[in-house]
Amino acid sequence: AFTFAGQKEGTTAEIGSENDTYTVDAVAEWNADLTAIAPVVTISNAATVAPESGDVQNFTTPVTYTVTAEDGTTTHAYTVTIINDPDACINPSTVSISNITNNSATASWAQAYTETSYLVKVSTEAMTDMTATADVFDGTVEATTKELEGLTANTQYFVYVQSDCDDAEGWTSTNFTTLCEAVAEFPWTENFNSLTSGIPSCWDNSEGTTTTDSYKWNYYAAGHEGACVRFNSYNNSNDKTNMLKSAFMDLTELTSAKLEFWYKNPTGGDFSVYVSTDGGATYTDNVIATGLTSVTNWTNAIYDISSYCGNSNVVIVFKGTSNYGYGDAYIYLDDVTVREPYSSAEIVDFNFPTRMADPEINSGNATVTAIASYQADFATLAEGVTISEGAAIVETDATVNENVKTFEYTVTAENGTTKDWRVTVTKAESASTETDIVAFSFVGQVGESAIDPVEHTVTAYAEWDFDLENNDITPTIEVSPMATISND
Repeated sequence: AFTFAGQKEGTTAEIGSENDTYTVDAVAEWNADLTAIAPVVTISNAATVAPESGDVQNFTTPVTYTVTAEDGTTTHAYTVTIINDPDACINPSTVSISNITNNSATASWAQAYTETSYLVKVSTEAMTDMTATADVFDGTVEATTKELEGLTANTQYFVYVQSDCDDAEGWTSTNFTTLCEAVAEFPWTENFNSLTSGIPSCWDNSEGTTTTDSYKWNYYAAGHEGACVRFNSYNNSNDKTNMLKSAFMDLTELTSAKLEFWYKNPTGGDFSVYVSTDGGATYTDNVIATGLTSVTNWTNAIYDISSYCGNSNVVIVFKGTSNYGYGDAYIYLDDVTVREPYSSAEIVDFNFPTRMADPEINSGNATVTAIASYQADFATLAEGVTISEGAAIVETDATVNENVKTFEYTVTAENGTTKDWRVTVTKAESASTETDIVAFSFVGQVGESAIDPVEHTVTAYAEWDFDLENNDITPTIEVSPMATISND
């Protein structure tokens, strides 16, 4: 008899002799190591064998065993051949996923044994009945890779692989999630108002040395407008970090761009902002801002990120660093926007203390006309100019000609385009005779006041439980330009 550890279960070695040729043929398990087998050789009584039973031998090639009878002269040489099970059907041990995009991925595996084709199933749901047809792909693959195309962004997929041979058992599986669809339409804003916990879909807060999930960037109800996210620098150990990474953005169609967000950081640690052009993998060399600390109130921040236009895999990285601080030691973030620079260079209002009415603004002609009180002093006229968002203004000239003062301005839009404006302020010919109350309001009021300029009456309503007898009302009253009011 001839046996060994790793012999295929249910088989016995075949010992044969023909024409003075002696053989032993045995089958090992498919994964048995043929280089180190110590067979147990059972021989005739009083006979001997060489090599000895139990000696470790390398059976990657046949090994000769010589059996010598008790008489010491009679010998038989047995050629012993051991092969791994040629009929084994073995599944790959693992399935790997690589080259993941928002609509494709590559599934790959290594050949487990001798198989050359595989059954592959790809589904959007975990499968328990493997006789069912998978909804994404279900078929035979004669390779060790399968390109998965036409997938849906930000979707989980389940991949199952089985060797296509007799007696295959079970399936080797894995799962993955496709990347999010890159943001490609701008302006784009994330205001966090749809959150009730965590962070937005397609954002990531897994990187950093902060290990407690609740200390990482997470939903907070009281933001700049609605909800926001914040980083815990209060309970978090000193110097612990967490990176909040935005959704992917495709800036290939933009030639210039602005990053805008609202934040506050009353007593927390360092708050820094970076840009990544490889989906968030690297970013530390692309510093946008750092040291955003000691900011008690919500503050608007705007940065030029035009140098990153042309890249298709841009991610904004917000880094919080804990100082194990005191008081309101949290870093708050809200209303993150990426947009093109504003192109408007308009004057939208022109105001001064003695203005008699709203100005007339002609954008086409780039002119503004306004009427001042006949008592206005042009020498001390303090004008206030409201311009387009993001724009800047420079007064280039101001002249007075009797009752007319003319201002010249250059307004520069955020994107650099300019527009030259002329503002003309003319004094009224006489003092105004208007004595109207144009607005009337007070704390506890319900609705708007009804003002009758003919009957000279104002009717207003207070809350139902407002005590009119014992509560002094201090109304806010707006009257005609240059008029005064007294309480008789």
